[in-house]
Amino acid sequence: KEEFINLTEAISGLPNQMNVISLSPCSLNAFRTQDFLDFLKDEPQVCFRLFKQMSLNIQSSCTIFSSMFFWFVCRIAAVLSNNLYPIIQQF
Repeated sequence: KEEFINLTEAISGLPNQMNVISLSPCSLNAFRTQDFLDFLKDEPQVCFRLFKQMSLNIQSSCTIFSSMFFWFVCRIAAVLSNNLYPIIQQF
């Protein structure tokens, strides 16, 4: 399987802040950020495919996080209602 690591950092100019550990033998190809950006500039179809994939990844992450947040809010509401219900019954 081929993957880009730190792709967002390369495109945005942010510093690389990632460690990678391989669980099985693999090969790693590294190249300068500027060389990669020049490649994207020279190959617009690759650039658009790359940004499409990044958009899908972001959308997927947002869906996961919103689901987690919704679950968390519902859980808090359930706990609060279970704890408040006996108190409300007293009135």
